[in-house]
Amino acid sequence: MWDRHKVDFAGRKGFIRLALEHDVPIVPVVAIGGQETSLFLSRGETLAKTLMLDKLFRLKVLPISLAVPWGLNVGDFLGHLPLPAKIVVEVLPPIDLREEFGDEPDLQAVYDEVTARMQAALDALGRRAPAPDHRMRIVVGIEVAAPCELVWEFVADPTRYLHFMQGMTRYEVVGQQAQGVGARYRTLMRVGSARSWVVEVVEWDESRDLAWNSVTGVDQRGRWRLRERPDDRTHVEFRFQYGVAARGSWVARRAGRRADRALTSAPLGPPAQAPDRARATPPPRGRAARAHRSGLARRRELRRNSAASRPSGASAPQPER
Repeated sequence: MWDRHKVDFAGRKGFIRLALEHDVPIVPVVAIGGQETSLFLSRGETLAKTLMLDKLFRLKVLPISLAVPWGLNVGDFLGHLPLPAKIVVEVLPPIDLREEFGDEPDLQAVYDEVTARMQAALDALGRRAPAPDHRMRIVVGIEVAAPCELVWEFVADPTRYLHFMQGMTRYEVVGQQAQGVGARYRTLMRVGSARSWVVEVVEWDESRDLAWNSVTGVDQRGRWRLRERPDDRTHVEFRFQYGVAARGSWVARRAGRRADRALTSAPLGPPAQAPDRARATPPPRGRAARAHRSGLARRRELRRNSAASRPSGASAPQPER
């Protein structure tokens, strides 16, 4: 299997001899994330030996992967279209070989030290790198002409979300606690198709930070971050993180665009009144529609006959005021 986070030069020390020959330092560079640009299946060591590539070209591996557009990709000689991935590169401090190992350094000792430093840096990058299912993250910010206390009342009140968050069709309290750490809400948002989840407040710093994590449904987390600005203004930042790898990035972008529109268009005022549940009667269809049209025609004809029978110059009686 492909070992992604291991520094392996296969024991080759030519770079050390080259540095000593020209009396220059070695500058190690490590990177993480490039392995996610395609799906690697094998290092291909057996295939390289079978094709005698180790003897002809000193190639001890021939990676086999699934990549676009070829499908099965052997050796990557023709290249491929990389999948979206975050690649982090770190340049380590230079290593002066003669200063650290003497005038005639032992090649194996230098090799072990260089690879050890690179492996330590690579391990640190791996610990800092986000998990593959938590890479979709959007951040939207805006500065509003209102103090933090007023903005906080707006974002901390669950009854207001249907008023300003576009696409949100349900935001209701679950249980007895409506606010503070531990409060839970059931939400339903339409981003393409309807997506429902229960979230729990995990951080409540009044007039500053409100954060939540999902309890059921899709894996997501979010945060409102408020910071004071001069002249009673507030910098409002909305962060949203979605934990499904492929389609999640699309959902996160849709949610981000909706949050952006909500932040720029939401008025800071009392929540809107719920619309009247009564709806207009749908227009009649079929036989009812024909009867409806026939009735309208008869009423129009009666009005015309009535107007024609009135004397010239007479006007219709006016209602008393």
